[in-house]
Parts: sequence; C-alpha cells; structure tokens
Amino acid sequence: MEKRFETATVCTPPLYREFSEYHLQGLLRGTRLFFWACAGLLVLFATAALILGNRSVLPLSLSYLLAAVFLPLPWLVERAARRQAEKGGKEMDGAVDACVFYDDCFVETIGGMQTTAFYPRVVRAAETASCYYVYTSRSAAAVIAKDSFLVGDADGFRAFLKDRLGERFDPWKAGEED
Repeated sequence: MEKRFETATVCTPPLYREFSEYHLQGLLRGTRLFFWACAGLLVLFATAALILGNRSVLPLSLSYLLAAVFLPLPWLVERAARRQAEKGGKEMDGAVDACVFYDDCFVETIGGMQTTAFYPRVVRAAETASCYYVYTSRSAAAVIAKDSFLVGDADGFRAFLKDRLGERFDPWKAGEED
C-alpha cells in the first residue's frame, strides 16, 4: 500500500485545548438546551398545577427547587469538561500523534497504541484554521496539525478528505470562527 499522506503532530497543551474547545462546543450546546428545557417544563407544570387549584405544597416546592437546580448545571458540566481537557492536555504533552493515510484506510499511532480506521467507518472529519480532526468515534479523533505533514500537504489532504468522506467532512472557510 502506498502512503498518500503522513503526519506527525506533537501534542501540546494549547493544541489539545483547541481540540477540546472544538469538540465540546456542540456537546455543551446540547447540554444547555436539555437542562434549560427540563427546568422550563418543571416550572410550566408546577405553575399550571397552581393555576388549576393544586395546593399541595411539597410537590410544587420540589418542582420549583428542582428547576432552580437545573439552571446552573450546564455551567457545572462545562467547567468539569474544561478541567478534564486541561488534565488531558498535560498528560498528552509531548506525545506524537502519527498518522499514515492510504487509499482505503488510515493508521494512527499515539502513545504506543495503534488504530486502523477504514474511511466508511470514520464518523466525521473537520477542518479548523490550524488542524484537521478525523473522528474514529463520537468522542475520539486523530488531531492533525496542518504544519505536521511529512508526506503530502494540507491542501491535498483537504481534497483527499472531501473525496473519501463526502458530506462527513466539514472544511474550514476563511473568516469563520473555529
């Protein structure tokens, strides 16, 4: 098999933080919506029960209390996720994420662990101003810095991902925020 692209990205805390921010943005948006919707429904049902004449203090009080607890939870989840990302960045500092891309699959080696992923099984890939993220599952991705190519280059890699992944590849557009 002929190597189409080869990369060696050195993991640093800033690079890991950038990946974590990108990865968490969609996850945290969904978390906020979920908790706020739960709080809103609790308030709505408790208020409707009051209007309809339900005067049971304990269930109504618990509903309002639970709604109040749901409101700050997204920030607590976000804080915990960012703390975990910081910890991961420190643990990965200096590790080399080596990837070799072939016509039908790619092989990622990091920390002595090797993963082979065939393109139909790749969940998605995304491009930012400085990196590519190739997701082999919903939560795991190969991080490929655009300046880490040993074989091939970043522009050719973009075309390669478009060809192999189609709609599952989200290219970066200049002027957009990451």
